[in-house]
Amino acid sequence: MKVAVTGATGHVGHNLVRFLLGKGHHVRAFDIGGFERLPEHEDVEHWKGDVREEDGLVRCFEGVELVFHLAAIISMDGDQGGLIQEVNVGGARTAARAALRAGVRRFVHFSSINAFDTRSVEGEVDEDSPRSGGDELPAYDRTKFQGEQEVRKVIEEGLDAVIVHPTGVIGAADIGPSRAGKGLLDAARGRLPIIVEGGFDWVDVDDVIQGAWLAATKGETGRNYILSGHHASMTDLVTLAAHRSGASGPLVTMPRWLLSSFAGLPTLVGRLRGKEPLFTAESLDNLGTSVRFSNRRAREELGYVPTPIEATVHELVDWFIAQGMVEPKATRAADALLQSEFIRQLQAHPLDGSQAQEVLGVELARMAAADGTIERAERELVSQFASVEIEDLLERPRLTSEQLRELPEGMRESVLMVAMALVWVDEQYTENEQQAIERLRAGLGVPAGRATELERWAREFVVDQLFDAVYADGVMDAEEKKRVEQMATRLDISPDSLARLDTRARKRRGLGA
Repeated sequence: MKVAVTGATGHVGHNLVRFLLGKGHHVRAFDIGGFERLPEHEDVEHWKGDVREEDGLVRCFEGVELVFHLAAIISMDGDQGGLIQEVNVGGARTAARAALRAGVRRFVHFSSINAFDTRSVEGEVDEDSPRSGGDELPAYDRTKFQGEQEVRKVIEEGLDAVIVHPTGVIGAADIGPSRAGKGLLDAARGRLPIIVEGGFDWVDVDDVIQGAWLAATKGETGRNYILSGHHASMTDLVTLAAHRSGASGPLVTMPRWLLSSFAGLPTLVGRLRGKEPLFTAESLDNLGTSVRFSNRRAREELGYVPTPIEATVHELVDWFIAQGMVEPKATRAADALLQSEFIRQLQAHPLDGSQAQEVLGVELARMAAADGTIERAERELVSQFASVEIEDLLERPRLTSEQLRELPEGMRESVLMVAMALVWVDEQYTENEQQAIERLRAGLGVPAGRATELERWAREFVVDQLFDAVYADGVMDAEEKKRVEQMATRLDISPDSLARLDTRARKRRGLGA
C-alpha cells in the first residue's frame, strides 16, 4: 500500500516512516527538508514541499491510499509572526482538501492534547472536554484546535478521516533531538541539576505511532482519540534518565513561579541569537496542569495500550548511549550559577506567585525606564514578568519601603538581583540606572555588602546565559567569541571568571573542559 506522511522528518514522523516500511508499505515522505534523518530505502520517496501549498500536496497524494498528516509547528513561544497559524491551521486545511481531491481512502490528522482547554477542566480530560477556543490561550493550543476544525469541514464534504491527540511525546529514536528529548539528554549527561516543579503526561513515540495506525485501520470516521501515556513529575522523569546512565539526578526542584521570574533572560538571549528558548511562560504553564488525560476511548475502541514510562525513558537513554551522545557512568560536575546559597534561600522563603510577579513587574519596569528610554531588550525581559504593557506597570503604585521590607529576605534579594540583570541585559548601565538600583537596594533593606555579592552573581548570570546560547550548536565562532568578550568587558568580568564561566557552559553542553 502507498502511504503519504507529511512532517515526515520530525520526531514522530521519521519513526512512523520506519514503522510503515517494517509493515512492507511504500512511503511518500513529505517535508520541507531534513530527509537525511530517514532511512535509505527503495520504498521511500522524498517529496520536498510546503504544506501550505495545496497543489503540491495533491501531486504527492495521487495514487496514495492512506495519509498521515503530522506537519505542524510545535511552539511554546507565541505565534512567531503568524507562521504557527499558517502551518497549523492553513496547512491542516490544505492537506485535508488535497487528500479529498486526490481520492485518498483514509486521512489521519495529528492534532494535540493542547487542543483541549485543560485550564477549564478539573480532574480528567477526555474527548468530550472543552476545547482551546479562547483568544487568551497560547497560539499553539488555539491553532491545533482550529486546524482540527478545518479538517472536520472537509470531513463533511466527504473525506474519510480520523483525529488523534498525543500528549507529551518522548522516546527513541530521537534524532533531533526534540525539545523533551534535549532535556532528557541533558539529564542523562548529568547536566540538569535544577528542575522545575510540576509534571505532564508523557507517551512513548512508538505508542503514538501504534495508536495512529490503529485509528487508521479501526477508527470511526470523524472520531477523535486521545493517545496519552502516564503522568510523571519533571523530577521523576529526569531522575529516571540520569540514573539509567549512572549520572546524578537533579539536586534542586525550583518552584514554577520563581523560574517564570527568571524566564526572561534565557528567552531573550535565545531570541536574540535565533536559538530555541530553554523554557517559556507557555511551557511552564503546561507543566502546571493538574489534570489527567484519559485514553479510555482508544483502549476500548482501538486496543491501544501505552508502554510503562520507565521502559520508555530507559530505551531512550540506551539509544543515546548507542549513538555516542551519552557517556554512561560518567557523572559530570554541574556547578551552574543557580546552584547557590541565593537560590536555596529563595526556596526557604516561598511567596505567592501573583504577588511575586506584581513586585517584580513594577520594580523592573521602573528599572527599564530609569535612563529615560525603554530598549527592546528591556521591554522583552519585563514582558516575562507581567502580562501587561510596561507603560501600564509604570502607572501602578510601588510598594513602600516598609512594605518591601516586610517581604521575605530571599524575595527582596530576588527583586534586586533580577533588577541588576535587567539593566545589564541591553549591554548598557547608565548613571540613572545605577542610582535607581541604589534606591531599590536601600528600599529593600539589602545590606551594601550583600548587594555587592548579588551584583557579581547577576553580572555572571548574564554572561553565563550568553555562553549557554553560544554553545547550543556545539561551537563558538570568532564573531560569537568577540561578542562574549565585549559583554564580559562591559560587565567587568575578570579573565579568570570568564574562563570559569566558559568551562562551566562547555561542561553543561557536554563539550568537555
